[in-house]
Amino acid sequence: MISILLLSWERHEALAKTMTHNLSGCGAPYELLVCDQGSKDYRVIEHIESWHPLYFRRNNKNEGCGKAFNQLYLRSRGDHIALMSNDILWPENWGKTMLNYSYQLKEKCGMIGINWGHSGTPPLTEKFGIKAHWLNAKLNRIFGPTMIPRHVIDMVGLYSEDFGPYGIEDSDQNERV
Repeated sequence: MISILLLSWERHEALAKTMTHNLSGCGAPYELLVCDQGSKDYRVIEHIESWHPLYFRRNNKNEGCGKAFNQLYLRSRGDHIALMSNDILWPENWGKTMLNYSYQLKEKCGMIGINWGHSGTPPLTEKFGIKAHWLNAKLNRIFGPTMIPRHVIDMVGLYSEDFGPYGIEDSDQNERV
C-alpha cells in the first residue's frame, strides 16, 4: 500500500483538480494523510475532508514542509511513501508504475520520481535491466512527485526540521538517500 502524504495551503481550485486527478489515477491501493498549513478558505478544508483522509492535520500556520511531512509519515502505515503537492498532476496509474519499479529493484531502490515538467530530458538510461531517469552526475536530485520505500526512510531518517518552511529539506534527504 502507498501512503500518500499531501501538504495543502489555500488555492482551492488547484487542490481540487490535483487531488481528484492524482487520487483517482493512482492505480494502486493507498491511504491518504494530509496536512493543511493554515488555509483560511473553508472550501480547501471541505474538499480535503470529502476524501476522508486517514489523518488530517489542520495547522493554524505553516510549520514547514519538513515537520509537516514528518508528522504525516509518523502516522502512515504504507510500505511506500508518496509525497504529493497540491498543484502537480501525476500521470495515470502513477502508483502502479512506481510500485512496479520499486518491486523490481527491491533493496536497490532509493527514491522514485515522476517525469513532470522536464519533457523526458535527460534521455532514459538503463540500469538493472530497467530504463529510467537514473541519478548520475548530471541528474542528481529528485524533486516534486516522489515515492520512497519505507525501509529507505527508516535507514536514512526523516526530513530535517532545521531549515525554514521551504528550506532545502528535500535536497538534504536526497543526499542521505
